[in-house]
Amino acid sequence: MKTILAFETSTAILCVALGTRDGKIRELRSRGAFQHSENLIPLVDRLLKRERLSLADIDAFAIDRGPGSFTGLRIGMSLLKGLLAARKRPCYGGTSLDIITAPMVLPEGSRLGVLRDARRGKIYSRFYRF
Repeated sequence: MKTILAFETSTAILCVALGTRDGKIRELRSRGAFQHSENLIPLVDRLLKRERLSLADIDAFAIDRGPGSFTGLRIGMSLLKGLLAARKRPCYGGTSLDIITAPMVLPEGSRLGVLRDARRGKIYSRFYRF
């Protein structure tokens, strides 16, 4: 198993997570009125230090591709692009709606709809069949 550094920047809650080779998942969150540009790098740094790791220990990156705040997504993608420029590593992306459904175990043939507030009277939606 790889050590994967992941971050989610498309919502008001900034999240940085680390999946380690021993199967543990650690995460840090920051709530702020979309202050992701100020908080993302310090949050990544704090998580790596807490786990006694450096960027050299990261085998792959993962990122939320949205839907969500366009500015938030740009902030996350910009950091990812900088990290990949410094150290070439595999990168994985997923939608926030797919990430919400990932841990669910439903009977075969089940259907599931995921809705997320997009603000301004709109919603993001995705429907799944298992």
